[in-house]
Amino acid sequence: MALEVLYGPSDITVGGVTAANISGGFGWVQGIGLLTVLQPSGGGYGLFAVEMDGMAQGPRSSFTSGGYGSVLDLRSARGFAVQGFGSLWGFDYIAGQPSPLPLLTGSLGVIEAITVDGRYLQFNGGGVKSSPDGITFTTEYAWTAPDASSFQTVSRGRSATELCVLLTNNQLRFYDTAAKRQSGSSLFIGESSSGCWYVPKYDIFVELKSGQLKILADVTAPYSLSNPVPSPAIAAGLTSQMSVQLLGVQSEPCVGELINWSIGSGNGSLAVPQSTTDTTGTATNTYICPVGSSGSVVIDAQMNY
Repeated sequence: MALEVLYGPSDITVGGVTAANISGGFGWVQGIGLLTVLQPSGGGYGLFAVEMDGMAQGPRSSFTSGGYGSVLDLRSARGFAVQGFGSLWGFDYIAGQPSPLPLLTGSLGVIEAITVDGRYLQFNGGGVKSSPDGITFTTEYAWTAPDASSFQTVSRGRSATELCVLLTNNQLRFYDTAAKRQSGSSLFIGESSSGCWYVPKYDIFVELKSGQLKILADVTAPYSLSNPVPSPAIAAGLTSQMSVQLLGVQSEPCVGELINWSIGSGNGSLAVPQSTTDTTGTATNTYICPVGSSGSVVIDAQMNY
């Protein structure tokens, strides 16, 4: 895993049926949990909630005709909608039913999210498409490489206008719907999965794979730490900046990790015993080589666990 695993894997069930035996897709709605579209029997349509403890909380909807997916709606704190064949309904999560009148009707394109300013969004491996009417979509943003053939899941991001999109190359991209661009760097799951959703309330990811649930930290799991590199080269009477880089399994930077520094052998001193990796995964320290020293010294750097 490229992201640190906090919990799992754990089996989840819906109405006594394991998630692996439900062919309908899942989505995550903050304050409710995972939603599956199909009933546990695999029959009619409905919305069933699965909380993070893996237990189903019963049907959230009596809507059983033509609905096939939930749509994330950024216009309210917990908002989502249900898209059927040719219609899009708002959803009352308290009553557990769609609103009586549809938001949209007609020959709709597939809609995955509604922005704060009312744009309808689609996602694919190449980027993001938007529409003012839910019918005609145009490209709004192209993902930075490497992209993927399609997307898997979409969830809320770290702000009111941000979304988290999982692509089929197992990369997570945060998308700023207001600025219309990717926000920050890509994150790597490190394995194929059925879906992965960001949960801003807890700053974690919920991953579903083969009917099992995992909780992932919004932190890259460290994989490799480079040897300390001095600049300029260590010499008697000189001060050198020492640097190391901490990376994940996909060579992505590990940010905000603590590095412990020490002198393994030789003379001199270090400015600080510990430093933190920056946005490139690099941590630095200052080494002072005393006058008259041979300059032969070994600097050790270790991740602080």
